[in-house]
Amino acid sequence: MTRPTVSLLTIVKGRRQHLRNLLRGVARQTQLPDEVVIIHMNEEAPTDLPDPGCPVVQRVINNDSDSLPIGKARNLAANTALGDVLVFLDVDCIPHRDYVKNMAATARTTQGLVMGNALYLPVDSGRENWTEADLAELAMAHPRRPAIAAGDTMNTNKYYLFWSLCFAVTRKVWNRIGGFDEGFRGYSGEDTDLAFAARAADIPFYLTDATAYHQHHNTCSPPYNHLENIVVNAKVFKKKWGTWPMEGWLKAFKKSGHISWAEEGEELTILRHPEQELVDASRSTDPFA
Repeated sequence: MTRPTVSLLTIVKGRRQHLRNLLRGVARQTQLPDEVVIIHMNEEAPTDLPDPGCPVVQRVINNDSDSLPIGKARNLAANTALGDVLVFLDVDCIPHRDYVKNMAATARTTQGLVMGNALYLPVDSGRENWTEADLAELAMAHPRRPAIAAGDTMNTNKYYLFWSLCFAVTRKVWNRIGGFDEGFRGYSGEDTDLAFAARAADIPFYLTDATAYHQHHNTCSPPYNHLENIVVNAKVFKKKWGTWPMEGWLKAFKKSGHISWAEEGEELTILRHPEQELVDASRSTDPFA
């Protein structure tokens, strides 16, 4: 029996240096994927990318909104890919040399939704001439995530722990989940929704030690720059699953007077949009923000 083909999938808007670092990480894999599928959101596909050592398929997806079509782009990546195992990796991440091998093997063995172990790189780590030893020395575990021991895979019913920055599924499991719900607009909520869809389909959820090094980029904390998308997506999620997601962010927006939110009810309304000065003031270099 031949080994199922493995596709590595990523979506990107800007962050060209991050993408180049990701592809250099792919080229160093102990098990190369059979292809890399890159979906560019609202931008042209570049022609000067590093060779990851396997075929690269690039597609472009455009929309008329300021909101990036994140769920739609990930679904396009999966539909474009030929692999029987789909290994997703955010463009912000550099895969450990065993990432593809370990993620693909775990997805096949468990037939579950498998999330890798994201370790975070500090502000000044984005240079091109990195080595695997550099990444391992600089990387930090997220203080609010479960610790995963080397060689460990942990089954958990805490589906809210799922983040889509590094995960894998077999094609069969992906089809059972149904992919990302494209009713979510832009940033926020689509991760937890996918995990809840997996739970509803009785698909087990696993955390594994397969490592992805998350490259630094500035964020807003709380993410006032995504307030509108967060409100829209929170309402979609609440209607679908009966519970509010992203409660920490919603509480922060309520406290600052930007939204009206009945935590025990259905009300969630934008009262005013954040001022640019507030967005600028909320920008953070904290890798865990």
